[in-house]
Amino acid sequence: MSEEVLLRNLTIYRNEIWSITISILNQRDKLFNSEVIKRCQDPNNHVLDPHPEPHEIIANILNCAGRLQKLFVIASQRKDESDEEFEFRKERSEYLKQRFLAKKSGNRELFKTNARNSMEHFDERTDLLMNNLIEKNGNIDGKFLLYNMTLNNKDLFKPWDLVLPIKVLVTSSMEYFIVNNKIEKEQISLNKLFEEVEKIQLKIVNYVEEHFEANSPDRQGPVGVWFPINNKQ
Repeated sequence: MSEEVLLRNLTIYRNEIWSITISILNQRDKLFNSEVIKRCQDPNNHVLDPHPEPHEIIANILNCAGRLQKLFVIASQRKDESDEEFEFRKERSEYLKQRFLAKKSGNRELFKTNARNSMEHFDERTDLLMNNLIEKNGNIDGKFLLYNMTLNNKDLFKPWDLVLPIKVLVTSSMEYFIVNNKIEKEQISLNKLFEEVEKIQLKIVNYVEEHFEANSPDRQGPVGVWFPINNKQ
């Protein structure tokens, strides 16, 4: 694929990435400003809050993170996909990574799919857990199940290994826990994810400042685009 073709098609991808990063960081602010988080900031007392709001916000954040990852990391070739189409996806992915993504080692939380998969397949994970409870599986006997709970410190439950988190937020570390298909806890650091998203957004801002004039709408944030399609050019 020529550099000209890549540059011509970059606008839509760039704006989509920029838009998603804004959405994630807006959701971050909403999460940090929620009354639940404020109630859990008391360092002198253990707090266990059952309000569902943080978990709905985090579900939106993880959904956006999944959309963002797909723009940078492609899946294997699909059965109905031609070699040319697959090659385009690979080149597009590499092109975006080179310009807007930090080194892969700096995006571990963004690319951590297990927690997102557990959220996406919440019904399957919960069904599996419930069946294990019904069948009295010895591997989970004696454990403490938590669902839609926000707590300020894991010390509220000792040992933490005995907690089965269906959806649990620990505010002191901003870690999110969710049970996986092996009835084990998956963990994602929200603070690290936010830092990774901020770096992507900064790279895009630097890119548009370098390539567009100060009065260009492209520098104001992600914008809609329109252009006539003329395949003869």
